[in-house]
Amino acid sequence: MPAKKILLVIIFLFLTASAFFAPLPYALALNHETRQCAGYWGGDEYTSYVLPPGWKAFELQYSALSISVETDIGACQVATKDQVKVYKSCCSQLGYTFVAENIGVYTVTSDNLAARKAMDDYMAQLRWEQTRPIIFSTLIIVILILSIITAALWIYQNKNKNRPSG
Repeated sequence: MPAKKILLVIIFLFLTASAFFAPLPYALALNHETRQCAGYWGGDEYTSYVLPPGWKAFELQYSALSISVETDIGACQVATKDQVKVYKSCCSQLGYTFVAENIGVYTVTSDNLAARKAMDDYMAQLRWEQTRPIIFSTLIIVILILSIITAALWIYQNKNKNRPSG
């Protein structure tokens, strides 16, 4: 019985962590005061965007053939998977002016700073791992060329040493 409880705790922790690290859904954002409309994405484990004051987000709903949005002033549906086209078309259908692909304001938190540093460290390591074979190959080729030049000079000097002068 304790093994089942431990397994349930592990599954719960895994599901909680996977939900925390999942990207937030894309949305259509509306500002009713200015009658403006924009795309909005809240971010993921590396970035975080917040809506400016006066804006409200409505999650995009995906189907096999289209993307739709239910808002508090109406709904729109667009038969494309291109999100920018969806934003522009829905803004037009709702009678609002499209202003941006992502109206969200980037925010810095300790979580995304730590995650970004970890990602930067990983990318630096990856670049080094990709560059290292090139550096070592170049060094081997330089050493080989220098060895050939040294051997050629040594042979040339020995030939000239063995020739009779005069």
